[in-house]
Order: sequence, then C-alpha cells, then structure tokens
Amino acid sequence: WETVVEVLYPNGVVKQQTVTFAQGEQADHFYPLIKGTAYTQQAVFPAKKSTVSIKGAAITVTPGAVTATTAVSITALRDVDIPALDAGMVNVTAQAHGYRFLPHGIRFQKAANITIGYDAAKIPEGYTEKDIKTYYFDEQTHHWVPLKLDTVLEKNGKVVSRTTHFTDMINAIIKAKPSTAKGTYL
Repeated sequence: WETVVEVLYPNGVVKQQTVTFAQGEQADHFYPLIKGTAYTQQAVFPAKKSTVSIKGAAITVTPGAVTATTAVSITALRDVDIPALDAGMVNVTAQAHGYRFLPHGIRFQKAANITIGYDAAKIPEGYTEKDIKTYYFDEQTHHWVPLKLDTVLEKNGKVVSRTTHFTDMINAIIKAKPSTAKGTYL
C-alpha cells in the first residue's frame, strides 16, 4: 500500500513524497477514524502567539514556547482510544471522550494553555465543576496525572490548564471513597 508523507520545514516549506510499503502485515485491531471525527493541524511559530483548536479543545502557545516552527495537531478521541482510567476517575470531557495533542515528545520552553470542554451532566452527584481537572496520560507510569489548573470557566463549560508537553488529555473528577472512619475520605 501507499501513503503520502508530508514534511513541514522550519522555514515554512512543505514537501510531500509518496511512500510504498511492499510487505504489509494485518494489524490485530484496527479502528478507522469515523467520518466526521474532529481533527486539525496547524503550524506554530517560535515568535508568535498561536491557538490551535477544534470543537471542544484548544491549545494556546505563547511566543518563545517552541524553538522551531512546529506542526501541532489535535484529534478528538473515541472511548476505544482512551487508555484505562485510574480507580475512581470519572471522565467528564465534552464533545469527545478525550483529545490527543501531537507531536508526542515535544517539550515547550514556556507552558501552554490547554482548554477542554466538560459536560456538566457527567459530573457525579455530590461533586461540582470546581472538582474537575484536566489530566494527561503518562505513558511511563500508565496513570492519569493532573495538569496545573489555571481556571474553570463555569459559564463556558471549559477547564483551562497549563502544560509543557503533548499527549492524550481528558477532563475528569476523582471520586473519593469514604473510609470506615466516619467523615473521612481516602
């Protein structure tokens, strides 16, 4: 089979090349993107504030956050695409089950703002919007880790957090389990 590989150079030049794979193997599982799945990609420049967004999620990168022109993408994730949640986590992400921010492995020189919508109807009883945090999936520990919270925009149904890297992200609430001692929580 064939695919087209596109390269975005730091000077803004884009080149494409068709690559042919002669000995393809069948994957164990294959989940094609559903028609209409939200996806966007945009160049972010070192000296310019940039916002990349799709319905339900956005990232705003400040000047100096990247050292070279970088192609940034956001993909809406389906339930099957989300790594297993940690115990007690309730995913309250709106519009999609989560979002994948790429390229993986990039580290920002300055923290960027991640904005992800939440669905108030998914908030468990006894919890409020103030309990929501944005979490990223740590591929080393295989756990969800909270990002530094910036703001909960209750009127807009969004959470703004700070990040220095890309990965899969969701909005979630951690439900505390009551302990056997009256009035305390684990």
